[in-house]
Amino acid sequence: MLNNIKIIVLLLPLMMAALSVRAGSATIIEMTSNNWFPYAYSDNGKHKGSAYEIAKAVMERSGLDYSYSTRPFARVYSEGLSKKNYLMICIGRTPYRENLFKWVGPTTKHNAIKFYAHENSLINAAALSNGGSFSVAVINYAYSDEYLTSLEHNYKIIRVGTTEQLVKLVLNGRVDLVIMQENILKATLHKLDYPLSSFKEIKPIFLISEYMAFSLQTPDAVVDKVRQSYDKLQREGKIALQ
Repeated sequence: MLNNIKIIVLLLPLMMAALSVRAGSATIIEMTSNNWFPYAYSDNGKHKGSAYEIAKAVMERSGLDYSYSTRPFARVYSEGLSKKNYLMICIGRTPYRENLFKWVGPTTKHNAIKFYAHENSLINAAALSNGGSFSVAVINYAYSDEYLTSLEHNYKIIRVGTTEQLVKLVLNGRVDLVIMQENILKATLHKLDYPLSSFKEIKPIFLISEYMAFSLQTPDAVVDKVRQSYDKLQREGKIALQ
């Protein structure tokens, strides 16, 4: 009887560890992004986009349970600062954000972020450099917003929730400039049935990649498992960045 008790005591830590692993497998990761066409978006109730497909493949390889939804980026960002087991799949990696999240891997190539204006605008790069007083539209809390906020400038910042709103503000003559990624501008204009020539590039600003990133509150074991899944898919040539 005494020997049996000793065996149970010795095995107890192993049993608790096994239960912990099982409990961990029941964790549901809240995966999310804003409607970031063409990388991650919802179309008639179906989730689409190159970044979404990468994140989906990574999560399925990890074996972790997850849910997915789209929401305004301001909410994606704020919840990413506070919620546990929270995964953003399309967030630009900037120096300011480096220590705010646990980064997994890129879901897009390095893409150029630029100032754009209406095709008939008289604004040019020199006018921007001279610190003109222009209205500039950006996605609320996005890296474009972060960039402008970090500058000393005379711009009037207009914050909106979608890329469609950005484009329409310029087309309707309600703002002077927008800050957008070229691929997103092209896709949004195509979606709204406007030619690319409706806009003109004024000035490139910086390059950036969108990433999968967890909240700091997410356990390292979960983050590491997803990172390993991403790395395996990358080695297998199954991560196609756009």
